[in-house]
Amino acid sequence: MNHIVLSPAARPAKGTPFGRFAAVVLKWWNQVQEERCIRATLFTLHRLNDHTLRDIGLERDRIEPVVRARNARQSRS
Repeated sequence: MNHIVLSPAARPAKGTPFGRFAAVVLKWWNQVQEERCIRATLFTLHRLNDHTLRDIGLERDRIEPVVRARNARQSRS
């Protein structure tokens, strides 16, 4: 999944009504794309068998918390 990242020069000015609206839409769009990426990862991991999951250090019931925690850490950095 691709995220849209605008350089500072390409971003609308945040002080204008259009700029504030664009910032809200861009934030929403990035959240949608992030959730799609998370869901794709969850789908892929849930399709693996238990033996393969153990090999990579995961238990089936821990897949979602691990993926979401990892994604939250990446979002902050």
